[in-house]
Amino acid sequence: MSTAHRNHTRVIGLLAILALLVAVLAMTVSAAEADKEVRVEMTIGQTAYTVNGTEKTMDSAPYVNSDDRTMVPLRFLGEAIGAEVSWDAAADTAVIVYENQTIKFKLFENTMQVDDQIITIDTQSTIQNGRTMVPLRAAAEAIGSTVFYNKGVVTFVHAETVTVSNFQQLQQAVAAGVENIKVENFDASGETTTKVVIERPLVLDGNGAKIDFGFEVLSNGVTIKNFEITTSEFDKAVSAPGNNGGPGDCIVVEIHNDNTGKPVVVTGLTIRHDIFGNKNSAIYLADGSYVEIKNNNITVENKEKNSYERGGIFVGAGVSGEISGNTIDAALTGFPMSPIGLATTLDKLTEDVKVAPVVIKDNKVSSIYVTKMYASGTLFGEDGSILKDDKDFGVREALSKFLVDLEKNNTFTLKDGYPVENEAGYVQCRLDKIMAGAPYYEKNVFFNVTDGKLAAVPAPAEEK
Repeated sequence: MSTAHRNHTRVIGLLAILALLVAVLAMTVSAAEADKEVRVEMTIGQTAYTVNGTEKTMDSAPYVNSDDRTMVPLRFLGEAIGAEVSWDAAADTAVIVYENQTIKFKLFENTMQVDDQIITIDTQSTIQNGRTMVPLRAAAEAIGSTVFYNKGVVTFVHAETVTVSNFQQLQQAVAAGVENIKVENFDASGETTTKVVIERPLVLDGNGAKIDFGFEVLSNGVTIKNFEITTSEFDKAVSAPGNNGGPGDCIVVEIHNDNTGKPVVVTGLTIRHDIFGNKNSAIYLADGSYVEIKNNNITVENKEKNSYERGGIFVGAGVSGEISGNTIDAALTGFPMSPIGLATTLDKLTEDVKVAPVVIKDNKVSSIYVTKMYASGTLFGEDGSILKDDKDFGVREALSKFLVDLEKNNTFTLKDGYPVENEAGYVQCRLDKIMAGAPYYEKNVFFNVTDGKLAAVPAPAEEK
C-alpha cells in the first residue's frame, strides 16, 4: 500500500470518528434538552406571563369560562415548550405538533384529537381576540405536562421530573398523574391533612424535605424516598377518631398493595413518630403487600405511654419482599407483626400454616420487645388456645424458623422495662431470652427454642 493511500485511509477513519463524536454529542444535548423543565406561569386576566422566569407578553389573557375551566391561548403555550402550532382554516381547527404527537382542537366542540384518538373534554375551545383559546388542563395532559393552580396563578410545567415546592403542588402533582416528582425548597405551611394518598405508580423524591404528614400507598410501583417526617400535636388533633373516641390513625407510611406488580419502595426516610390512638406504627405493611423497605431511620416515641403501641415496622400476614438496612429505636416494639393469616375460629384452621415470605435482615433495632405477634385481630384464636396442649395446627412449626432467622439476621439491643405493665395482651417476644433457651411470655403460656424449634414449657410459678 502506498503512503498516499495510507494517509487517505487515516483521514477517512478520522472523519468517521469525528462524525460519531458529533452524533453522540448531539444525542447527549438532545437528551439533556428533553429532560429540561419548562415552567410557564400565567395569571388569570393578565397578558403578562413568564417562561422559566423570563417575562413575556401575550395578546390574549387567560380566563375562567362558564364551565369553570381555565382557558389559555394555545399558541403561546405551544411556543413556550418549543411545539409547532398552526391553524387549519378549512377545518376550523388549531393544531399543535410536539415530539411526534399531533393534537387538534376543533373550535366550539368539546373534543380534542390526539393523533388518531378522539377524546371528549368538558368544555369547548373558542376564539378570543383572534386567538384560539383551549382548556389548559386538557392541553397539558395531552402533551404529558402538569398544571398547578394557586389563587389565580396557573403554572404549566413540562418536564420528565416535576419539582414541587409546597403541599398544594404536591397534592396536585400526585392527583395529576405525574410519574416523577421531586421536592425542592419545600414550604410545609398550609398542610391541612395527616397524609397524602397515592393511588398509582410514581417516584416521589423528598430531596431531604422536612414534612409533618405521611403517606398512604394504594398501588404497586410506588417509590417514596428521602423525606424527614415528624408527627406532631397537629396530627393528633386532626386524626380520625379511634375506638375510644380519641385519635385512631397514627401511621406515617401505610402500604396496601399486592404482589402482582412492582413492589412499593420506601427508602431514605428519617421518621420521628410519637404514637397515639390504637392503630399505630411508623410504617404499616398491610396483609399481602409487596415491599422493599430499606435504609430508613425510625424513632418511635410513646410519650403518652399508650398500651396499644405497635412500634417500628408492622408486618402483616402474607407480606412479601424485603425489609433491610433500617435502624429502629422503638419505645416498646421493633417489629410488631401478624406473620400468619389465621382465621378467628379454630375449626377453620388447618395444619398448612405459612408465615409471611418477607425477608427481614441487616436491620438494627433497639426496643423492649423485638416483636409482638398479632393474628387477624385476635390473640392467636378467639380463645387463645392455639399454642396449647400441642394442638397448634402447625403454628409453632411455622413460626420457629421465622423467629430464629429474625434473631440471626438482625442486630437487636434490648431496652430495660420487660415486661411492660398494663399493656395489651399480645404475644410478647424477647428473642434474646428465647435464643438463650429461656422462656418468653404470652399470658400464661411460655415458650423457648429447642433444636431450632419453638416449644412450650410450663410457666414458672413466680411469673404466673
